[in-house]
Amino acid sequence: MKAASTNLDILLVDDEQADAFLVRKILRDAQFAATVAHCSDGIEALDALRRRRNASAALPDLILLDLNMPRMDGHEFLAALAREEGCGQIPVVVLSTSSAELDMDRASAGGARGYLTKQADLRLFSSALLALVRQYLQQAELPPRARPPATPPRNTRILLVDDEAADAELVAIALRKAWQGEFELVRSETLGGVSAQLGDRLPDLVLLDLGLPDASGLHSIERMRALVGRTPIVVLTGNDDSDFALEALAAGAQDYLFKSRLVAADLVRAMRHAIARSQLEERLAESEERMALALAGAELGMWDWDITRRQITVDTRWAAMLGESAGVLAVDAQGWLTRAHPEDLGAALNALNSHFRGLSPGFRFTHRLRHLGGGWVWTLAAGKVLQRDGCGRPLRAVGIMQDIGESKRMEADLLRLATTDALTTLSNRRVFVQRLAHELARIRRHWQAPSALMMLDLDHFKRINDRWGHQFGDRALCHFSTILRSCLRECDLPARLGGEEFAVLLPGTDAQAAMTVARRIREQLAQQPLAAEDETVGIRVSIGVTTLTAADPQPEACMSRADAALYRAKQHGRNREEFIEDDREHKLA
Repeated sequence: MKAASTNLDILLVDDEQADAFLVRKILRDAQFAATVAHCSDGIEALDALRRRRNASAALPDLILLDLNMPRMDGHEFLAALAREEGCGQIPVVVLSTSSAELDMDRASAGGARGYLTKQADLRLFSSALLALVRQYLQQAELPPRARPPATPPRNTRILLVDDEAADAELVAIALRKAWQGEFELVRSETLGGVSAQLGDRLPDLVLLDLGLPDASGLHSIERMRALVGRTPIVVLTGNDDSDFALEALAAGAQDYLFKSRLVAADLVRAMRHAIARSQLEERLAESEERMALALAGAELGMWDWDITRRQITVDTRWAAMLGESAGVLAVDAQGWLTRAHPEDLGAALNALNSHFRGLSPGFRFTHRLRHLGGGWVWTLAAGKVLQRDGCGRPLRAVGIMQDIGESKRMEADLLRLATTDALTTLSNRRVFVQRLAHELARIRRHWQAPSALMMLDLDHFKRINDRWGHQFGDRALCHFSTILRSCLRECDLPARLGGEEFAVLLPGTDAQAAMTVARRIREQLAQQPLAAEDETVGIRVSIGVTTLTAADPQPEACMSRADAALYRAKQHGRNREEFIEDDREHKLA
């Protein structure tokens, strides 16, 4: 058994470093007590498990497994894991981009305990992953005695509380005659004697007389309920009064039988009905509790909208997101809608109106709401109409709201990782090529407006690295990036293509203006050397310039031309700018 303070030990088997980063970030940001070890394929994971086993170290509590990996894919890993000594019982949950039923069925047949799709919606993926880890964390920490029994009780235990021996004998005869299956009948003549008769095991059903020596009337039901909890209670009484019977049911009894009309079949039917009803109520209570835990765990707030009265009732989680108190809010010009960000309100109302007109099965939208203390909170709202009038007009809708601020921040982090150079924070090659392609498309439509492209390379950068070290080399790259930005306009796009190679897109710029910008970059760089120990280090750059033309078939064509101009600058002594106008000159170069 894992102690409550111990981390959940997770092994992630996935060849995508970005997915490993995302899983760790989701768990870390949610403050989960979980440790994630990462292997890039099935072979590496099996080796890691064998090392643990051979060192007598604890095996993982949970394996998160991708399906599409090199060397050994997820399905092959599942088969190998089942054969691996001591590892077959480790729960495995598949994390895959595939939502195909074939993959799900094959993974399940291979022994996977669950299947989680890597969704493009980071909020949904994050919520699903956290719910999954919560489930296994609870299982790891659950004490044995709290786990459900492996087998049901051997027989039905019935507690009869009645001081009349003759009535008790009639009940026993009726049960022996009509009850199907084994039962144990325990009798107490008083409420005070119930605990001694029951011992450690509660009954499955109570048959209660309301005329006892130490208790009588409805108070008997209340006292019995305190003793046996949710155990169903069937009242047996000589009081042949229908109104009193209704009061007994309201007090907590499952059924009410008159002794004067007692028939064995009716008694057994009432008892079985009471037990079945109690079990259903218990399952419902457990389901509601799980729902409440799920809502709390997913940080979902509930709302109930009375559309005709223009009022919305919100719970404590909804209210806490916005600094409100739980209760009823107005949905009018002074209420909830005024809290929505103006940029998001249109899309939100479109989603609502589409559903209200019956064009969609529900509504779902993200929008920002103003917090009572100031600032904006990113939220996801989802729900549906539960009640309409005879003309189809909506009367009542219910749904949930979730704070997705962390998801939005995570999306921004991942977007930054995917689009920028980590060292210089300039755009990366992929973004630059995309923007260049868009600019070429614009030029084909409006060829009168020129644009220019520069390729830049720091001169003798290898010598700088060799002489001063890579850390100083990184400083030099960042220093150059800062100067580069300072020489450009807001609409220009600088990028680091790799190593010491940079590029700049200059929209709306002709050849002469582009050469002026290139000169300014060189001059600014020459005027701002870097300090290294007791001396300064001058950094120089060579620049190749070209203009974009409508004849360029793709970005690589003009990039190749600018590269040729850069090569010419290197050939002519470095620390200079050169211009090549078209492909004919490019070929000559």
